[in-house]
Amino acid sequence: MKIRYLHRKAGLTLHVLLTLLPLAAGAVYALLYSVGLAGSLAAGFTLRYWESLVSRGTLWQTFAYSAYIMGVSIVLSYASALAMVISARGRLMERKGSRIFYLPLAMPALVLAFFAFRFLSGGGWLASLAFGSGLIASPQEFPELVNDPYGLGIIFVHFLLAFAFFSIYLDRVYANERIEEQVQSAQLLGAGYRQSLRRVVWPMILRKTWPAISLYGLFVFGSYEVPLLLGRSTPEMLSVRIVRMLSRFNLDDRPEAFAIVFAYMMLTVLLVFLLRKSKGGLR
Repeated sequence: MKIRYLHRKAGLTLHVLLTLLPLAAGAVYALLYSVGLAGSLAAGFTLRYWESLVSRGTLWQTFAYSAYIMGVSIVLSYASALAMVISARGRLMERKGSRIFYLPLAMPALVLAFFAFRFLSGGGWLASLAFGSGLIASPQEFPELVNDPYGLGIIFVHFLLAFAFFSIYLDRVYANERIEEQVQSAQLLGAGYRQSLRRVVWPMILRKTWPAISLYGLFVFGSYEVPLLLGRSTPEMLSVRIVRMLSRFNLDDRPEAFAIVFAYMMLTVLLVFLLRKSKGGLR
């Protein structure tokens, strides 16, 4: 019993030293850099970098565009996966060919982004197929599906990744929570199939999977490789904007980049805290 306690205490200590402490140090450094108290431009406390971000709308634009990409990707993928799992009645992974859902998850996001670029760009396979079949007169007539202002290529790749993940995860939740038995019980009590879906299936699955949805949303929100290859210089997603600002020759951009980093870290901490406080929480 004492050995188990010591092992647990040692594990907690290592977790704090190797995970929480570096994150906290990074957050403090980003905050100090953004207010002129650290870094090569440190000249005393100032809020002019934050004021510049807010007045130009850079901070809000970056967060709003990242939230848009995240929201559309997660909603479409989750709804599609949930519909497929419900139609399969929790036996999706038992069907023949279900292993294909693991394929997108086994590939790096950058590889999927590259294939999406080759498939959806104006000089890609889909444009060539449309031109060869006479649907368009020239490749220039093919609509912008990558490097477009709406982030369609980015959404497409994140949809593939999230759809595969949610399909596997929801299928397991459906089976573990015995959703099918709950539906049958509701129907025995007089509920119709649609009513049992609305009153039983959707609330139970959503409540169980809400932490996973939120954390996967944070992953999409801060993704870098996919928007770097398939996005535009404006608008930009969060991570791409931060890296570009840090790599510019104008040193005044660096404190603003660290301000965005700190804001994103605080958003992440707030979300994790809310998930821990919510019913079900993170386990």
